[in-house]
Amino acid sequence: MQEEFDNILDDMEDTYDVISITSENGEIIDCFIIDGVIDNNTQYLLVVACDDFEKDEAEAFILKQIGEDGEEAIYMPVEDNNEYNKILILLQENETDYEMEF
Repeated sequence: MQEEFDNILDDMEDTYDVISITSENGEIIDCFIIDGVIDNNTQYLLVVACDDFEKDEAEAFILKQIGEDGEEAIYMPVEDNNEYNKILILLQENETDYEMEF
């Protein structure tokens, strides 16, 4: 039974792209991109740390693209409450396979 569950999780993990982000203390964290939206020509990503992915209530973060460095996009967490709430609504409007709780 556990093996079947592990195989299901492996299949789920294969369906998400992975990005690496650098925390404030310089730690590199790999994250699954769960969803994304574009608003006013700005890309936003909903991400979950790969290490937290299997948790029942994994914490997700919304990142905003703020620029590019060569071929790599630069993202920062959305900190403005109004912007954050607006993007949450847009993400909820997408047809998705995940569940959000606030």
